Amino acid sequence: ITGVEAGRRLSASPATRGLPLIAATGYSHGRQLDEARAVGFDTMILKPCDPAMLLRAIERLIAPQTAGASVPTDGQSRATCW
Repeated sequence: ITGVEAGRRLSASPATRGLPLIAATGYSHGRQLDEARAVGFDTMILKPCDPAMLLRAIERLIAPQTAGASVPTDGQSRATCW
């Protein structure tokens, strides 16, 4: 299955719908970004990416879960599209 379909299934399942989702893609076209966002991905990493940037994106997504806050979406990281 595609990554978008995997995200769709994870977002639809009661057991996994709360998991943060990161899409890793080589595409940066508006249509793909819109589709990933609509499916439920929390952020998108453009490949190839620096492993440290991926780690920061993961930390940003899981930190609010441990603190009980909402996920920030600053859109400023060069590793992510949003």
